[in-house]
Formats: sequence, C-alpha cells, structure tokens
Amino acid sequence: MKTTAMLFAAALVTAAHSTAPCQAETGQAPNPAVSPALLSASEITRDERNYVSGLVCPNDGVVESAIAQSVKMRWAVPAAGLEEMRTTLEKLATGGRTAAIRYKAYLAGLVFDSPAIFKGESGQDYAWDEDLFAAISGKAEKALLGYNAGRPTGK
Repeated sequence: MKTTAMLFAAALVTAAHSTAPCQAETGQAPNPAVSPALLSASEITRDERNYVSGLVCPNDGVVESAIAQSVKMRWAVPAAGLEEMRTTLEKLATGGRTAAIRYKAYLAGLVFDSPAIFKGESGQDYAWDEDLFAAISGKAEKALLGYNAGRPTGK
C-alpha cells in the first residue's frame, strides 16, 4: 500500500512540474481573461501557435477543445489573420481522425469564412464546447438552408 501511495505521489509531483504534452514551446497558455484590444501582434501569434499545437495533438479531446478555442479566438480578434490556424482547421475538416473532429473543424471553418453569419453567437458565453458547436450548427443550418416559414402539408 505504501509503495502504491508513493508512486502515485511521485506521478502527481512530476505531472505538476512538466509542461503539457500538446502545448507549444513557449510554455505559456493563452490568457482568456485578457481583453483582445490589449493583445499585441506577438501575443496573438503566440496564442495562435499554442492553439495550433492543440489542433495537431494526438489526444482527440485536446483537438476538439482547441477547435472550440480557435473559434473563440476568431471572434475575440476578428482583425487577426490567423492563417496557420485556418489552414490547420481545413486539414482537420477533411482528414481529422474522428467524425466529430472533422465536423467541428468544418463548423469552425464556416466561422472563419463567413463571420457575418455568426455575429449573434460571438458575444455569447458558452459553458460547454458542445453548446458552442450546437449554436454554430443551428446558425449555419438556418443561413445555408434558409428559413422556411411553413412545412409542406403533403397535399
């Protein structure tokens, strides 16, 4: 029992002092509490690199989270180019490991390509990434398929 407890404690200490496996070499994660207006070009580039490193991570959960954060970054800093992020999302939309990654990357690509469609969603605070993607999907469906006022009656 003591050996197991000691091994567990050693693993916790090691994990606490190591950098995240999918974090860029800067060692700094983007700070969502900072106002986008206060970010310098170098900070935006650093944040983009961190998110791109998450997009190419071998952990699917990290990739899906990075896709959501990419959308939030696009909304927070619409004037930023974020070309590396956009290119990576395009690759994920067609070649992502799972259907969920491909779909979420496709939705994120729509936000990057047609930001006007998603203006109402950009100011929302989504507690869960799934809520964010559901909102984007709903808006995309209405914008791309149209707003039908009625349904066919079958007559």
